[in-house]
Amino acid sequence: MPHGTVKDIPSQVRRIALVTGATSGIGYETAKALAGAGTKMIIASRNERNGAVVLAEIRAPTSPSSRAISPTSSPSPAPPRASAFRAADRPAHQLCRHHGHSGQARNGRRLRDADGGHFGHFALNMQQLPRVLAAANPRVVTVSSLAHRNGKINFDDLQWKKGYSSWRAYCQSKLATLMFSLEFDRIARVEDWSLMSTAAHPRFAVTGLQSTGPRP
Repeated sequence: MPHGTVKDIPSQVRRIALVTGATSGIGYETAKALAGAGTKMIIASRNERNGAVVLAEIRAPTSPSSRAISPTSSPSPAPPRASAFRAADRPAHQLCRHHGHSGQARNGRRLRDADGGHFGHFALNMQQLPRVLAAANPRVVTVSSLAHRNGKINFDDLQWKKGYSSWRAYCQSKLATLMFSLEFDRIARVEDWSLMSTAAHPRFAVTGLQSTGPRP
């Protein structure tokens, strides 16, 4: 089967997509492609200024109302700006979850960051679930990696406070996101939601992971 291109994306006018990790790499290309098809984009970035820069680059005439926000996906009870992030009463047709390794390490060093990795995206997903379920034929897309094959959930030390390895932490994160995606789809079918939860392995892509990511 031939590979598709962005030209094969049908019109997404009147659809809203929330994309994380969209300031670079795969997330950026995803947001750019969706905006080009007419999607109203919501760019979720830790740095709202960076998100605004991305929107200025990708905004298409068919998606003039796109905006950048700082989601604060922390699982804390009252994350800053969460109320503003959820304030929009319009449904979200697509939730595209991209995250590399920044929430766990930078240049091989462990970082303490409650908003990073799988947990931050899980919290964000749950915060946005009412908006997603309110949409027609919503999709939740998780970008995982074949690195999940080397992953193992370290239940005794999820934050890798002992014996930290950036590569093992990365593989665990990718395994966790894949497990979530499959379980979320199973729950959707049990609950008879119209939602589809799917995961993708993007193959090799030139992103920030090449310079700051983990090494086996």
